[in-house]
Amino acid sequence: MRIFIDKRRDVDVKEFPYLGTLRKLKEESQVVGSGYVCGATLIHNRVFVTSGECIHGKKPEDMIVVIGTTLMKGLPKTILVLKIEYMRLHGLYVYKKHNYNIGLIFTSEDTPPIKDAIGYIPINKKRVPPHTKCYIIGWGVAAKKLRSRPKLIINWSAGALTCYKTTRNIGLLCTYRYKRSKPDHSDAGTPLICNNKLAGVFITRGSNKFHIFTDIYSFRKWINGAIYLHFKSDKPLMIETSSIEGSICSPWLVVLVVSIYFVT
Repeated sequence: MRIFIDKRRDVDVKEFPYLGTLRKLKEESQVVGSGYVCGATLIHNRVFVTSGECIHGKKPEDMIVVIGTTLMKGLPKTILVLKIEYMRLHGLYVYKKHNYNIGLIFTSEDTPPIKDAIGYIPINKKRVPPHTKCYIIGWGVAAKKLRSRPKLIINWSAGALTCYKTTRNIGLLCTYRYKRSKPDHSDAGTPLICNNKLAGVFITRGSNKFHIFTDIYSFRKWINGAIYLHFKSDKPLMIETSSIEGSICSPWLVVLVVSIYFVT
């Protein structure tokens, strides 16, 4: 899929069939669209990527994921409202810190592709070069009234060293906008799309210059490993921790995870 766009505009589900939302079940059962918490991106059957801050402290039974529509309100025929089986935080994530700010949502039901409504996006497997044209999608949670339809914003990636000097954190990806001195996006968990790949998930870290994302490339092995472990019938009882580059630290898992790396 190629996107040709020169300015900020509304988007629909045909362009971004992998764009989902994490919502509170109780609020959604009362008024559709009132339970929005964060964005979530579909990368695999029953697997969404979001930021760690979006799922920290939350219980799967209290949350749902909505896919098949980019509208915050309304119930189109293609919509899927999914119960959550499990939510996995990165083992080294600390709430309100910015390192390791990533999480996975595993739904109880399948998410089969539906033309122009539901699809998967591949995760980024290469470093994003500086000044790459990328796209941010979000509903504008900082606004007085949440938009029903998300907007797409063009951004360009900053260099890794520039991003580190700004954030003093590793495993992050920074982007900037031309002709604007300050960032204007604030939807945690929403995707950054670069070269038609999921390159980042937005985190709410203040910056006067950049939009800040957890860098998917840095956590690609952790993502693949967590998916592998979840769908194994004999999943380990302990939660693994992982380095920035994704190597799992628990020694007893090393042999197991060797078989995972062919996916990366």
